[in-house]
Amino acid sequence: MRDLHDEISTSTAARLIGVSDEMFRKVARAGHITVHRRGFTTATSAVSGYARFLKQDTARADAHADQSRQHIARASVIRATTARRRAGLIEAAEAELIVRTVAEAATSCLRGLDAAGHVSPATAQALAVAARNAAARIETEATRIVDGLRGGRGNG
Repeated sequence: MRDLHDEISTSTAARLIGVSDEMFRKVARAGHITVHRRGFTTATSAVSGYARFLKQDTARADAHADQSRQHIARASVIRATTARRRAGLIEAAEAELIVRTVAEAATSCLRGLDAAGHVSPATAQALAVAARNAAARIETEATRIVDGLRGGRGNG
C-alpha cells in the first residue's frame, strides 16, 4: 500500500531526481519507476527507481568505466539530495497553505466589514468600496505568490 502523502506529479518527481520530463518517462517506460495513476507517482518510487536505472545502466556500461563512475556518483548525489529537495517541496506546499489561509481570512474580514451606523452613509459606502478593492488585491497577490511558489507552472 503506497503512502498517499508521498504521491507527487511526475513533473515534480522529475525535478526531484534532477532529470527532464522526457528522461523521467523513459525510465518509467523501462519499468524502473511506477506511475500509479496518469501523471502521478510517489517520491519513493521515483528516487529508488531512478537509482535502480542508474545502477543497471552502469552495469551495461562496464566497458566505459568513466561513464560508470559518473552514474554511480550521480546515483549517490541523488540519494543524498532527495531528502533536502523533498523537504523543499513540502515547505512550498505548507507555504502555499499559509498564503491561502491568510488571504481567505483577510478577505473574509474585509468583505464582512459593515460601517453602517458608525459613520456617515457616504463614508460607509466609500469604506465598503475600498474594502472590496483591498480584498480583490489580496486575492490577486495571493495567486501571484502561489504561482511563484509553484515556479510559475500552475499545479505542476
